[in-house]
Parts: sequence; structure tokens; C-alpha cells
Amino acid sequence: MKDHSSHNVKKVDDVVDSLQVHLTSGSFQNADLEHLSARLQSAIPLVNFWLTNPTTLDKLTRPKDLDSQCCKLWNTCVRERMSWTAQRCETERDAGDANTVLMSAWLLSFLCLELDRVLSNKPSDQAEEASYMMGLMVPLVKASINDANFETARLALQRGAAHLDNLNLAVGRGEKEPAEDKVCFNFQAKYYAMRIWL
Repeated sequence: MKDHSSHNVKKVDDVVDSLQVHLTSGSFQNADLEHLSARLQSAIPLVNFWLTNPTTLDKLTRPKDLDSQCCKLWNTCVRERMSWTAQRCETERDAGDANTVLMSAWLLSFLCLELDRVLSNKPSDQAEEASYMMGLMVPLVKASINDANFETARLALQRGAAHLDNLNLAVGRGEKEPAEDKVCFNFQAKYYAMRIWL
């Protein structure tokens, strides 16, 4: 049985903070990538476990400021990814390890943003939440597939499957306007196209 104690919650907080510092200070490519990668590989399964077992986290042991911290991390990862894609020809030779760590950081921010919504007590529209998370999932999975980072793509798609189910239920009940139905069908098409790629 894995330990999912408050000690490990702090470890996830620390990983998010550390990634944010490295990415915003411009020191990411020169960072100790092996150390960062190891910390990410321990944090991602923890957050994924909490997503499927949210009752293991009480209010006192939940990760801090998930929404604000991970929104910042998500946006930073997107900017860094766009920058690297634009310079791919120049950096491809020596950016492989750094890009793998970046994709893992992007995945962690995605999982943490979902965890924040799972733990939130605020009333919400399930279909809207699902649409929001699918909108985050699509670019992450596409980038992962383009980089042949299939493990990241599979985990993000696995999380996306539940959100797609919620969207399909809303459409089936006729709860959404035609324009929103179109958005749902668009997400369906992208989801299944990416699954075929994998």
C-alpha cells in the first residue's frame, strides 16, 4: 500500500513550486533534469491516485493553492512549449531530456487542475467542467503524440475519457444548446482520433 500522507502532499506542493521557479527563471534547460524528472515521476502517480480516491485527502492535507499555482504552471508550460516548437530545428539536438521533463510538468499541472475541481465544494455544471478539462487535455495529448511521449498522452487521455462521458450524458439528456452540442461532438472527434494514433 502506497503512502499518501500529508508528507507526500507537501512533496507535490514542492514539485509544483520548484517547476514554476525553474520555468519562469529561464534556468529550466540548465536545471538538474534527472532530479526534476525523478520528482515528477513520483508526484504524477500520487495526484492520479488522489483523483480516483479523493476521500484519502482531508481538508488539512490537501495540496495548497492548486488552482492558482497550477494555472500558472500550465500557462508557463504552454509558453515554453510554443517557444521550443518555434526553435525546434535549433534545439532538437540537445533539448530531448528537457522537453520530456516539460511534458511531464505539463501533465502534472493538468492533473492538479482536475484535482482542484474534484476537491472543490463549489456547485458546478458537470458538462461545463468536462468541457473545460477536455479543452486542456487536447493540446497536451497532441503535443505528447507529436513528441512520441506516449505515456503522457495515454494518461491524459485516460483522464479525458471520464470527462467525455459526462459531456455525452449531457448531450443525451438534451441539456445543452445546439452550439454546445457541436463543441461536444468536436471533442469526441478529437478524442477518438488521438486514441487511434495511440
